[in-house]
Amino acid sequence: MITQEQISLVLKDLPAEFSIDELMNKLTQVENNSRTTLSQGFSLNYDTSGNLLPYGITNLTADEFIEEFYINPLNQNRLSTTRQRLSQRFISFLEFIPLFLSHESHPLRFRLWMGGSFVSTKEHPSDIDVVLFLDAEVYHANEHNSHRLPFLYENCKMMFGIDLHIIALRSKEDPLFYQSETETQHWRSCFSKDNSSEKRPRGLIQIDCDCLFV
Repeated sequence: MITQEQISLVLKDLPAEFSIDELMNKLTQVENNSRTTLSQGFSLNYDTSGNLLPYGITNLTADEFIEEFYINPLNQNRLSTTRQRLSQRFISFLEFIPLFLSHESHPLRFRLWMGGSFVSTKEHPSDIDVVLFLDAEVYHANEHNSHRLPFLYENCKMMFGIDLHIIALRSKEDPLFYQSETETQHWRSCFSKDNSSEKRPRGLIQIDCDCLFV
């Protein structure tokens, strides 16, 4: 569990109106309610190297993602304490994002890509590799006005075990559209190959989130 002391330490430079108590209450609610009943019989496929099939993008809900990777996907009877810990922290991350980011729209909509060893059959992955896609207005509001995106870059791995990258979703009329497209293609390429010397192909997971917390 993330302690209030940890949150206080890493958030000490944020604006005073940000409520640490509110954040901790939300995270506590997540931990108390995170063991949800999920659909029966859900399963993904993996190649002989343990990499996700198919090799493109697989769309999942957040619940389906947790159900598949909470334990070792290769052996559903073999519990992985590493996967359990990372899954619990990923659930906290999903609650944290709409609470932490400044946004005027309700619900806050964002997209996640998950890649790396967590979406393979590796029993003890070190972290979860995530790309967070945000609407351009939300991106800029949190990058320049409140500096919350720099905070996420610096502290997300410590808080949630997530190696995070953030990309703005821009219209074609936006002068920075091609920059965002280049970043997107870069991470799709990175998530589409493993770290072996052969650079074996692998799939990645996409989750579209509509989050509304009151």
